Amino acid sequence: MVNKNAILEVVIVQINCLNNKEVAMNKSVLIGKIVENIVEYIFKASGIEIYRSGAENYSELIRKIINGRRLEYNETLSRLFKIPDFIVVTPKKEVVFLEVKHRFNGLFHQNEIDALFELEEIWKPHILVVSNYKYSDFGYIPNFQVMTPPYQISTDGNILFFSKMSEIWKIDLDVLKNAKDILRRVCKNKDGYGEDEDDENFIEIDSFRL
Repeated sequence: MVNKNAILEVVIVQINCLNNKEVAMNKSVLIGKIVENIVEYIFKASGIEIYRSGAENYSELIRKIINGRRLEYNETLSRLFKIPDFIVVTPKKEVVFLEVKHRFNGLFHQNEIDALFELEEIWKPHILVVSNYKYSDFGYIPNFQVMTPPYQISTDGNILFFSKMSEIWKIDLDVLKNAKDILRRVCKNKDGYGEDEDDENFIEIDSFRL
């Protein structure tokens, strides 16, 4: 199992790339990878088993299966490409799939809602929605909301029923606080850049507890 400190070290490198405006990459994709790493850190630092299971982790297997051929895109391949991000072994020894979704405002577009319901039909994963709301008096407040099947989402993209992450799993609250501090630093704005160093609320990356 990957050491939780090693995960945060990767996050630090990713955030440095995120804050470098000269780095040519898709910022939203990088933020998504950072959020996945933060989630993995939360579980492992809380002593909960979690394993990566997303399609990108099966890329070598998929390449071997395809092997340069044009295969018929059937239900089996479709399911493989849509496998959720993680497998979690809960404190009750239950094995569940976990899909992580990062949304700045916590809302889903209609095409995303359709994809979630399709994912529910295929894998029935827990959906962990990580969002970062801005409140004028409090700055950026990260949220970790969990949807369990059957999902309840309104037509305008609002989650109608969810649970707190700490209510479903025995998450260490100090670990969760540390993760929220990191997320606050990551999601300053929709461009993906962190807070300005002149900002009195600027958090140095090196200050995060490893």
